[in-house]
Amino acid sequence: MAWLEMGKDAYSAAAGLQDHPRSRISRAYYAAYSLVSDELSMVRGVSFPVGRHGPSHAEVPNLIGNHLKAKLHQGDIKDLKAAMRRLYFARLEADYEPYQKLGAEEARKAILDARLVLAKFGAL
Repeated sequence: MAWLEMGKDAYSAAAGLQDHPRSRISRAYYAAYSLVSDELSMVRGVSFPVGRHGPSHAEVPNLIGNHLKAKLHQGDIKDLKAAMRRLYFARLEADYEPYQKLGAEEARKAILDARLVLAKFGAL
């Protein structure tokens, strides 16, 4: 399975997890991460950490800004970087902060950010 298919699969899973906000947030992040990884993997000169098929999670916004300028407008770059930062931090809370209260509103925001990323790359 390629990054694009993984992203669509994760988004579909996230969309169906209304009663599981933490899992919804996590899947929304991975949907967006997968789409960005797919785009980055097609850019000449972009390499991922040794032994990995995708970028370091924390580096994704920088990679977007440095390597996707030819594919996207400046406003889209700014929007994508912001969405990926929000999704990454939401995913960290969802997966690693058991006492952090996360509910339907946080999950809704994550879905909206993932949808924005998928839409920018024509995956919706």
